[in-house]
Amino acid sequence: MNVLLSIKPKYVDEILSGAKKYEFRRVIFRKSVETIYIYCNSSVKRVFGSFTMGGIPEGTPEEIWNPCHQYGGITGAALFKYFKNASKAYAIKIRNSHRFDAPIDPFTVLPDFSPPQSFRIFPRGVRRASEEGRGGRWFKEKEWTLVNHCQLRPEISVGLDSGGEE
Repeated sequence: MNVLLSIKPKYVDEILSGAKKYEFRRVIFRKSVETIYIYCNSSVKRVFGSFTMGGIPEGTPEEIWNPCHQYGGITGAALFKYFKNASKAYAIKIRNSHRFDAPIDPFTVLPDFSPPQSFRIFPRGVRRASEEGRGGRWFKEKEWTLVNHCQLRPEISVGLDSGGEE
């Protein structure tokens, strides 16, 4: 399956430059993920690239902070404010980051696009235009079109495959 992950603008460049190797979340997807597409939210509203996942450490906010803080791209104060009153914290390990040559405006591809508040899951069967017959029936046509548009976009590899501890 693929995921469209909504990320604040200040973290998108850090992820795609390789400085940020963990994305912290209060809620997480429970199935195996192939590709995570980076949707820059707020006023930017573009899909900038993708990455693969190298695991999801979980625990209390304190347990996540210790091994992940060096590559988390966030201060301890900001992290603990984000996880205030949360008993569980997740840290998506970022690997193999790719920046698209040009960001994708999903509203141009899909005029009625509705951005995810946190993330949107795309079934595993939805991969490329040539597979429309197999995966398209599980999936809204408009979302499937966006995934295919992202997959066909040229990418610049940043090559994040290591760094940080899990």
